[in-house]
Amino acid sequence: MRYSKSVVPLLGVCVVAALVASCATGGGDSGMTRAEAKAQRDAFMKQYEYDDALDMWVPKPGTAAAQPMKPTETRADAKKARDAFLANNKYDDECACFKPISGGMRDVSTLTKDERKAETKEFMRTHVFDEVTGQWVDRKPSPPQ
Repeated sequence: MRYSKSVVPLLGVCVVAALVASCATGGGDSGMTRAEAKAQRDAFMKQYEYDDALDMWVPKPGTAAAQPMKPTETRADAKKARDAFLANNKYDDECACFKPISGGMRDVSTLTKDERKAETKEFMRTHVFDEVTGQWVDRKPSPPQ
């Protein structure tokens, strides 16, 4: 019993000593020298200032950091690219990915009566007419049982 009272403070002293040694060495190896860290800090301080109202660092006026970034493409270009992608690809629920639509429009008039019936039956199995939008939409895949 008399040993347990002295072990707790001894363990506490060891933990504190380990923390002090870690803090004295900089808390770990950052891979930068003091001179590199100071140069990086000075470069940052030349371009930024702290704004108390925003509670964050903001670029100083007239610096390269203050120049707004130019968009890579316009909104209209992005919409055109999206529409082109959606026109050439179809979402597949089974793999949860887009798959390219193969080929162009088919000439349905070349199908036989049985082929048209089979395709119509398959389409009706996989699609449903939405009364609100007035369009045919994919049926939701049934949950696995």
